[in-house]
Formats: sequence, C-alpha cells, structure tokens
Amino acid sequence: MDLRDKLNYFYSGSVLPEKAEETGYSIKKLAKELAGDLLGSSSEGVIKISQTFPMDTLSYTIDQENSGYVYLPLLSRGQFKQKIRLDDMLFFDLETTGLAGGTGTYPFLLAFAFLEGKNLKLIQYFLPDFGREITTYLDLKEHFCNKSILVSYNGKSFDYPLLRNRFILNRCEDPFRTFNHLDLLHFVRRLWKKRLTSCSLTCVEREIFQFH
Repeated sequence: MDLRDKLNYFYSGSVLPEKAEETGYSIKKLAKELAGDLLGSSSEGVIKISQTFPMDTLSYTIDQENSGYVYLPLLSRGQFKQKIRLDDMLFFDLETTGLAGGTGTYPFLLAFAFLEGKNLKLIQYFLPDFGREITTYLDLKEHFCNKSILVSYNGKSFDYPLLRNRFILNRCEDPFRTFNHLDLLHFVRRLWKKRLTSCSLTCVEREIFQFH
C-alpha cells in the first residue's frame, strides 16, 4: 500500500471538518485597553505604552544633593572611572518566550526607562504575536539617541545578546551598539553575594530594599 492508498484509506467515509471561523482578537481593542498606541498595521503592528512617574511618588527617591550623577569606579572595577550622568542612562528589560537565548527565543515585551527632568519615563513595546518585531526595532531607532549607557539586571549575559541577535535576524541596525553596559547583577554579587540566599532581582528587592 503506497502513500496515496493510505491517504485514501484514512479519508474514506469521512468528511473533512469545515474550517472554523476565525474569531481572533482585535489588536486595536487591546491597545485601547492597555492605554497604548498601535504602531503599524493590525497584522504587523505592536502596542507601544508610554507612562510617566514623578520621582517623588516612587518608593525610593534620589539623593537631591547628588541627583545628577553616580560615581562607581570601584564597583565597576574601573569600567566607569568617571562620574556617570543619570541623564545618559537607559534602563531596559525583556520578557521572552524562553531562557535558552537561541534564535527561537522571542522577546514579546521590551521595556525601556529613563529620567526625564523630575520624572521617570517608561516605554513598553508589547508584541501580541510573532512576526511583529520589525515595527518595534524601527521605532527604537527614533528614540534614545541622546543616551549612552545601558543599565540592566543580567542583561550582559541574556537580554542584550538576545536583542542584538534579533536585530541581526531582522536586518536592523543595532541602536545600542556604541553604548556602554552597566549590569547591576555584577554589583549585587560583589556587595551582597555572601549575605543573600540568592542574587535574583526579587531577592534583592525583598532582602536589601525591603520592597515586596
């Protein structure tokens, strides 16, 4: 019995089910519910959410006397020998479909934060489906050109290499290729490795900053 006979055997006497009506979801409705803007078309677009938080409403405020910069020559082991202007910093984090870091790992939420006057500005890109990355990366090129330092938590080992690979796969220019990278996980390990049960971000928040 060849392949054709086998297929005829399996389909004989049966009726193929009709294609189910595609209901799907409305990305425009989702963008409205998330208080975001839809970038691009419905089939290729992403949702961009922008929020502003006054610094005096946050749990931890910056010392006003030294509010314009930080100085980290010892903690950075000489990587940052000069004062770092807070206005030069761009904080970022990714949520992805896995932790392997390979080409199949897909970022579906990209978050960037920076200081803007006395406020913290947060910009998030939510990708509700595959095949929508290019819209995000093209929009990133229009922002953050006045920043020079990436700040992350374990971003050197995972987040940024993954993001850099996605730029390559989508044939996009990496807007962060010239940035210095300040990974706070390395600082935490140098300061509190022997004190903490874990150097995870949630553990640091809970045991060091008393933030739950």
